[in-house]
Amino acid sequence: MENKKVLLIAVYSDEMDDSFEEPGICSIAAFLRRHDIDVAIMAEKEKSVDLQKIIDMKPFLIGFSIYNVSKDAVFRVIHSLKKKVHFPCYICLGGSMATSYSKELMNEEPLIDFIIKGEGELPFLQLINRIIDKDTFSNIKGLVYRNSDKVFVNEGQQVINDGNDLPIMARDILKAKKNNIVLISTSRGCSGNCTFCISKSFWKKWRGRDAKSIVDEMESVKQTFNVDKFNFIDSSFEDPDIYCSRLRSIADEILNRKIKVYYYADFRADIGNKASKELIRSLHKSGLCSVLLGIEAGNEQDLKLYAKNTHLQAIEKSIELFNSNEIHIIPGFINFNPYSTMDTLKENINFLYKHGYASFPLQVLTKYRLFKGTALYSKIERDGLLSNGQYFDEFKYRFVDKKVELLDNFLFNIMQADKNQEFSYFNKLSGHYKILLKYYIKFFEDQGKYEAREVVTLYEAKLNEVLNKINERIYEWFYQLLDLCIKDCWCNEDAFLITKRMFTNDFIHNINEEIKSINIDLTLLLFKIGERFEAII
Repeated sequence: MENKKVLLIAVYSDEMDDSFEEPGICSIAAFLRRHDIDVAIMAEKEKSVDLQKIIDMKPFLIGFSIYNVSKDAVFRVIHSLKKKVHFPCYICLGGSMATSYSKELMNEEPLIDFIIKGEGELPFLQLINRIIDKDTFSNIKGLVYRNSDKVFVNEGQQVINDGNDLPIMARDILKAKKNNIVLISTSRGCSGNCTFCISKSFWKKWRGRDAKSIVDEMESVKQTFNVDKFNFIDSSFEDPDIYCSRLRSIADEILNRKIKVYYYADFRADIGNKASKELIRSLHKSGLCSVLLGIEAGNEQDLKLYAKNTHLQAIEKSIELFNSNEIHIIPGFINFNPYSTMDTLKENINFLYKHGYASFPLQVLTKYRLFKGTALYSKIERDGLLSNGQYFDEFKYRFVDKKVELLDNFLFNIMQADKNQEFSYFNKLSGHYKILLKYYIKFFEDQGKYEAREVVTLYEAKLNEVLNKINERIYEWFYQLLDLCIKDCWCNEDAFLITKRMFTNDFIHNINEEIKSINIDLTLLLFKIGERFEAII
C-alpha cells in the first residue's frame, strides 16, 4: 500500500464543549505510534473541520470518535469527505455509543466500514495491519465490519491487561489548543457495579498504572507545556482496593518529589468509609482541590436501584471528609429515573438543599440517560418502559408515576426552550468558578503568598453568599412544582408562571451584578499586591 497514513478525529456538534483533549483518540494514537504507525489527530467543531487538509493527508483509514450528541455532525463530515476523496479511504467509528449501537450505526450509514467495540488500541492496530496485508477481518475480536453489503459482528472485546502498558495520551490537541487544564488517564474500568454506568461493559475490568508512571507524566507535561492543573478522568480515583493503597502512593509520590500540581478527580460516594482523614489531608496537600463525588441520589430507594452499595449515612461522611479539608465537591446526581416518585424527588431536593447543591440547577434537573448494555437499561426494557424513539435517544423511556412524567416533561421543555442559559450560568458559578478559587487558594498557599491566599478566601466567602441565594431559590422553585404534582392540580401554565416568578429579570440581574463585583474587586486587590487572577465568568 502506497499510503499508510491514519487519521483519528473527533468532530463536535455546536452544543459540545471542545475545550479539552479527546482521551480516546489520543490514547490510541500514542499506542499506534509505539508500533511505528503514522498517525495524525484532529479535534474540531463540525464547521471548523478542514476537509482539504484531510484530503491532502491521504489517510487510508480514518477513525472517528462518536457520541450520541455528535452523531449527526460526524455523519455529515463523513458524507462531505466521501464526496471529495478520490483514493481508498476506510471509515471506522469507536467510543461508548459505537459500542452500544454498533449494528444500528452500520445499518443507518452504509459509508461506515468498521466499528470497534470497547477499548480500541489492540483491535485498531490489528485492523490497520489486516488492511495493509489485505487479510481477513473475521478473527479481530470486537470488530464490526461490512462485507458484500452484510454486517458482521465479531464476538468479544480486547483489553490491555497490564496497567503500566496503558498508553500515555498523545498531546497533539493540548499543544494545538494550548489548554490550561490537562487530562490524565491513570486507569481503565471501575470496581463498582452501578446499574446506570457503561464502564463495565466498555472497559471490562479495572487496570491501573503505578504512581511513578503517573507522576512522571504529570511532571513531564508541566515542564513541557507549563501547565499545573490536571483532571484525572478515571472512573473512580480510589480504585482498585478498599484500602486506597494506590491513591496513597500517588499522593506520596507527588509530595516526595515536591512538585506543585493541582488536580480534580472522581470518587465514589462511599469513599468516607475507606479513606482516613490523614489520607484526604495528604491528597489535599499533594494538590487535590476539587472532586466529583458520585452521590447520584439523596434517598435510599434510588441508591438501591443504582446499586451504589452505600447508604446516605456513608455519603454524609464522605461529604464531611472533603469539606473539612477545603476540597470542593461537585455532586454527581441523577434526580429523575423511570421509577422516581414524589417521595424520592422530595428526599432528593431536601438532600441537595441541605448541602448547598441545589445551587447546581443542572444537577437538580438531571435525569437518567439510557446506555444499552447496562443493568438499568435491561430492567427498564424488561418492565416495558422503553418508549418509541430513535435507537440512540438517551431519554426514550416512560415513568411509572405519571405525575413525575408531567414534571419531567415540563422541566425538559423549559431547558430546551431557552437552552438553559441561566441554569448553565448558575452551574458554572458552583462548579468552574469555585474550582478556580480553590486552585488559587492552594496555589498561593504553596507559594507562601499568604496575603493573596487570604484575599481569595475572603472572596470565596462572598461567592458562597451568592450561591446560597441560588440554592434557596432553586429549592423553593422545585418544591412549588412538586406541590402542583402532589395536589393533582398540575397545569403547564401554572408551572410556567411559578418559574417566571421565581427567576425574574431582577433576580438574574442582581446575581450577575454581584458576581461582576466579586470578579472586579478580587482582580484589583490581587493586582495591588502584584498577583493576577484568571477570571472565567
